[in-house]
Amino acid sequence: MNIDHTIKITLKSRWLFPTAYVVVVASVIFCIFYLFSDYNYLAGWYLRINDCFYRHDHWQNDFFNAQTKQQGNILCVAGLIICTVILYCLITRLKRPFSSLEIQFSKRDLLAIIFCMLAGTGAWIWGYSLVHQGFDEVFSAVNCASLPPFQTLSYYMLPNNHILFNLINSTLFHFAADKVFTGKLISLVCLWGIMIVVYTWLSDIIKNRYLLVLAVIVLCFQFPIWGFSFQARGYELCTLAKWFAFLSMMRYVSSRNSQWLYYFALACIAGYFCMPVFVYYYGAIVLFALFWMAYTRKTDSKFWKTQLGIVLIVYLLYLPAFCFSGLHAMVGNQYVAARIHNLNEFYAEGQHFFALYLNFFTSNFTKDHPISDIILFLAPLALFCFYKNNSAVLCGFFYLALWLSSIGIAYAMKIYPIERTMTAHVSISLGLSVYTIYLALLKINGLFKMPLAADLVLTVLLIGAGIRVAIGNPANISFGLYNNDINLKYDLLMHEGVEFIPGGSSIAFSDECFYWYYLCKIRGDKVSNCPAGNEQYFVRFGSDPFPAGYAGKYVLVKTVFEQKITPVGYQIYKRR
Repeated sequence: MNIDHTIKITLKSRWLFPTAYVVVVASVIFCIFYLFSDYNYLAGWYLRINDCFYRHDHWQNDFFNAQTKQQGNILCVAGLIICTVILYCLITRLKRPFSSLEIQFSKRDLLAIIFCMLAGTGAWIWGYSLVHQGFDEVFSAVNCASLPPFQTLSYYMLPNNHILFNLINSTLFHFAADKVFTGKLISLVCLWGIMIVVYTWLSDIIKNRYLLVLAVIVLCFQFPIWGFSFQARGYELCTLAKWFAFLSMMRYVSSRNSQWLYYFALACIAGYFCMPVFVYYYGAIVLFALFWMAYTRKTDSKFWKTQLGIVLIVYLLYLPAFCFSGLHAMVGNQYVAARIHNLNEFYAEGQHFFALYLNFFTSNFTKDHPISDIILFLAPLALFCFYKNNSAVLCGFFYLALWLSSIGIAYAMKIYPIERTMTAHVSISLGLSVYTIYLALLKINGLFKMPLAADLVLTVLLIGAGIRVAIGNPANISFGLYNNDINLKYDLLMHEGVEFIPGGSSIAFSDECFYWYYLCKIRGDKVSNCPAGNEQYFVRFGSDPFPAGYAGKYVLVKTVFEQKITPVGYQIYKRR
């Protein structure tokens, strides 16, 4: 078998247009249904789909109330106008001939990618064995992915609903009882996707295939990339979307083939639909475009038209959530509320969050970072030194845009994004650092006429970095993902709580006891997160209301976690 044989794949974006048609037609149907139905009918219809969900007793007061309906009517009218505009654009575009993308790779590349994916799978298995299910991923699986698909799409109770990720989990694994495990599998596939995208991008830079594979593996062992690859959350999916947007943007800028622009749009839509916090990355895209157009002294109208299309499609995708949860659920929740009040606070918070981002960037969670960590983080600024290399200069602009836009948006919103939402920022920054170091080594190699010296030095550096993250990752994994000790909370809850209740019991749970619900369900107990009043046990979080009609029927037998993990504890009641 000739493993140097080149494989060619022709890609066309024409298939994206029928997908857009489906989104638009579904949006038209939804808007008409919403506009011509009154509030009471919609509320009843929604609850008939499923009336047992997180804080369902508060849904009509806090989310879908009369004000939300009035707001939704306006949004749906705007949605119908947008649908008309998009339909016109789609019909016009389909009348024009389509170009295509020619993707070429050798069988050696295919083998190299497969090797990377196998290494990533091994890392996934290793990480899976080190940490128990986190509270956040269980919340997402139980309260979002386990809902009927339309409610997953429309009920934005907390930012834990990474809508696209949970929608995939809800539909693709509708049959599965354990949505946490299936969510972890989705994240593994996303890790594979990240490795393929990183390999594709670096293959234009690093020509030594063995060195290229090593670089991809080290990049994907970076703490947040590795850590969220075995979490049932949308962070890995969103990071894949951001990496693919980066690759597509760079390919479009270098080739001006509009097909790359379509795939760039798809990546941005997917990222936005997964998490609204994608706006921090999208701001970087827009700022980079301004840098690029100023640098080339050319304005690209296709690019700006594409941005308008992205915004309009994302608006339509979020319409169900806007109309049934309200705009305030996304822009007014406690996690995005302004926390910074003056420049001094902005500067102090900036220092604090930069340290957290640096932890994720280097997989080093010590409080005092060595100067080498900061130099590595700032290394992509040196890309501007290679001013004769157009690709290097553009990547330098992208690095600047990543962080300048984040600072600007944080200032405008008066809040910095938590570090796990910045996974792609630190991942792409590390990739750009590797690019910078390789260019510098090639320059030195050219000056001193030392064949293969650049490859040898980079190999040593990458192996050293790989060993460093491999040592640090397991030490940080239990606490570093969500800033609380997952394994400690799991062990305490299992030993002091779940194991206290006899196996096989019927148990009801209040809203904030979703983690108990999941663990008992996996154990095989008869569980319900909507109490009926006839269960053998009832578990309540201390701040949750006691259900009406339970007084006198149940007696408190144990309190768990109080003062150990949370100010209030979980209370276990037994039926008299």
